[in-house]
Amino acid sequence: MRVVAKTSGLLLIGALLLLLGGCATNEPIGDTGLFDFLIEGETTKQDILLTLGQPSGVYEEESVYAYRVLGDEQIGYRIKSVEPRGWHGITYSLVLIFDEQDVLKKYSLVSVN
Repeated sequence: MRVVAKTSGLLLIGALLLLLGGCATNEPIGDTGLFDFLIEGETTKQDILLTLGQPSGVYEEESVYAYRVLGDEQIGYRIKSVEPRGWHGITYSLVLIFDEQDVLKKYSLVSVN
């Protein structure tokens, strides 16, 4: 009876370790090339809205957009939706500056850690 209980306990521990080990892997969460379409002097505000969706922040009379970004270059990037507005898990802020013709002038991926 004790052998069965010990074996069952070891099997349970082994199953839990497998489950927890799976959670610790660096599985892709997003797209490593998500920002490859951004070309200063070419990409339009409309292109960005169609690709990334609504920004989490709009500043300077709509000449600056900001997006909350999850992930990194190894596991991929993902834009956090506008709602909910929390910063939990956010690793970067993508800041985009547009010229008077709504063309991307400059952008930067800024670490928020």
